[in-house]
Amino acid sequence: MFETSPTIASLAKALSAAQGEVEGAVKGKANPAFRSKYADLAAVWDACREALTKHGLAIVQSPGPCADGRMEMTTMLAHASGEWMRGTLTIPLGKADAHGYGSAVTYSRRFALAAFVGVAPEDDDGNAAAAAAPRAQRPAPVAPPELPSGGRKSSAQAKRDGDHERIIGEINRLSKEGLADWLANFDDLTADQPLSWLDPYRDKLELRRQELFDGEAAD
Repeated sequence: MFETSPTIASLAKALSAAQGEVEGAVKGKANPAFRSKYADLAAVWDACREALTKHGLAIVQSPGPCADGRMEMTTMLAHASGEWMRGTLTIPLGKADAHGYGSAVTYSRRFALAAFVGVAPEDDDGNAAAAAAPRAQRPAPVAPPELPSGGRKSSAQAKRDGDHERIIGEINRLSKEGLADWLANFDDLTADQPLSWLDPYRDKLELRRQELFDGEAAD
């Protein structure tokens, strides 16, 4: 759900100016599950805080109640004029306990903030390499893995088959060993799924990894 105040002219003008100054969020956190880096919540805030404040904009985020294994995160972008816009993101909980809720809150805050103000992750290592060798020849494209004989399903067919609910439910129940197997065989396990569904599956696996391993680090 997305809502706005009766008028948003001043807010829109301020947001447009702020987005011209918003920086990319540096991918400074390691994600061992996918052997990659990602921009955490602090990095997203670092990328936009100064620009938002300069133009009279503020972000307010409020986690909502849990229902049916899901939680809501409402994000409001407010302007000094009193104008505002807000939207609600709903994501599944990995576990219905304090740690699962806390992980979901951090995860949803990061994605909602980036989406509201237009922050895009920035690969600092990649940018440095590009600056050092701007005319380097691009590598040849890598062929995608061979698909099963039936190919990928359409989104409509996958919805009819209930694939999304089935796979998300399976990820929610993964043990540490099961998570490792899923990550090692991700391409095979999702070979028949719509391409647009793969990133949500990866995001859910990362959330499950945080639930399984970040709790140990905190202990």
